[in-house]
Amino acid sequence: ERGARFVHCDDEMEMIHGWGKQYAIQYMAYLCGEHCLGRWESITVAYAADPDMMRKEELRYFAFMEDQAAYNLRNSFAVVGLLTETPEFFDMISKRVSYIDTTLNPDVEGATHSSGSNDEILRCESIYKENDFRQRIIERSPEIAAMMRLYELGVEVNKFQTEELEQCAA
Repeated sequence: ERGARFVHCDDEMEMIHGWGKQYAIQYMAYLCGEHCLGRWESITVAYAADPDMMRKEELRYFAFMEDQAAYNLRNSFAVVGLLTETPEFFDMISKRVSYIDTTLNPDVEGATHSSGSNDEILRCESIYKENDFRQRIIERSPEIAAMMRLYELGVEVNKFQTEELEQCAA
């Protein structure tokens, strides 16, 4: 059915145990490295018959993944911008790639995000901005809480890298 909702943004349990958890794990694996995703998947297979033990092992390994992701953010990634600071993001990109002659590709144009905008998207955005909702999710989901901590670390790294780049330009 066209227009059917695949995610119920006001369903906290669906977010905590479903898509929110899955997204947090995938993004954590991205920051941690491919080896982390492989190990995570092996835990799922090894403990498939014992969900309680699987959750215990997941949480134990997730702590390692968060530590590795934090290390990688501090030492291996350029955090070039934040969604809340779009002009600064483009300034940082421009400074990092100013040597590239973009006039050689005059036909390249940006595009709008494929999700579009409608009443349901606006409703979900409103729910996700509520501090009480966010706090409940963070308190009940170790995976999403870890992503929030890594986001805050990313903000710190971005600030440091911006200051460092300003010193180089001087």
